[in-house]
Amino acid sequence: ADLYCPEGSPSPIEVSTGYYTNEDISELYRSEQFPCPVGYYCQNAKRYLCPAGTYADKNMTTNPQCLGLCDPGYYCIEGSPNKRQFECGSAGVICPRGSVKPLPVLNGFYSIHTGNDANGVALWDVKNTTRSAQIPCEPGYYCVDGVKSPCPPGTYGWRYGLNSSLCSGYCAPGFYCPSVLYPPPPDAPLHTVWPRKPHTSAAEYPCGGSGFFCPKGSFYPKLVGGGNYSTGGGIDNQTRTGQSICPPGNYCSDGIIQPCPKGKYGITPGLALVICSGWCPPAHQCPLGTAIPIKCEGQTYSVGAGWDCAPCPGDNNFTLPCHDSRYCCFQGG
Repeated sequence: ADLYCPEGSPSPIEVSTGYYTNEDISELYRSEQFPCPVGYYCQNAKRYLCPAGTYADKNMTTNPQCLGLCDPGYYCIEGSPNKRQFECGSAGVICPRGSVKPLPVLNGFYSIHTGNDANGVALWDVKNTTRSAQIPCEPGYYCVDGVKSPCPPGTYGWRYGLNSSLCSGYCAPGFYCPSVLYPPPPDAPLHTVWPRKPHTSAAEYPCGGSGFFCPKGSFYPKLVGGGNYSTGGGIDNQTRTGQSICPPGNYCSDGIIQPCPKGKYGITPGLALVICSGWCPPAHQCPLGTAIPIKCEGQTYSVGAGWDCAPCPGDNNFTLPCHDSRYCCFQGG
């Protein structure tokens, strides 16, 4: 097969390097030679398809590895006429140099471009069709289908290789995690920190004062509602976790519960002002933290706004007809 006889040849002629003879007849009667075409290499007057993962974009290739491996980010089937025969496909697959087919990206990994011009290639590869390597997702991120994403607000990621949007879990109660959330929502308090990057710790930013609370997985601190007080957290009041409605006999302001002052009462829940429900009515007493005014009894009276009932003067033992005035002390008997 490495010889051929053109018409009128006095003797067989050796086939030139990089050529092959006509293949449609027996090797004993071949009369022509042809330059090895692209996608092939030629040895001993025969042509062979370039192996998958290699290419030949020039004629007369003789190396069994053709002209080399196909480019990163692309794959080449058998007989490839160029080094970028097919784009790899998507961010979910990679094609290292010399790929014969796309390889799926491992769970918890993301795909990248490689080489000295990797950044330039990435800039132009807007559809992510020519990724060529994979690396594990860094802490603070999760990776699905070859794409790296920051852990969402309210979550954190402490380890490599996360593959769920929940990352390592929700941020701790009493703390908040804005992650990449920006610009600030209108209801976010002014002291909120906006790092614009994901979190690797569950307890990075304390909620901040008794007037705010942060349930598990908070994006940012929540303002305690009027007539409510904050609950949970440490003794420094910086890591409150919830809020509760102010009980009767108390008022709540800036997340702090206080008893209704002496001489006042608070009959309803959710009071937010120091006046509570108002002044103690006549004939009643309202000590500190009174929910329902207490009636004066026996030889006592109160003209109103009092925190205890005053005793009548003298040593009387008759039943008072009233208890709302000192005059009541002299109207019995």
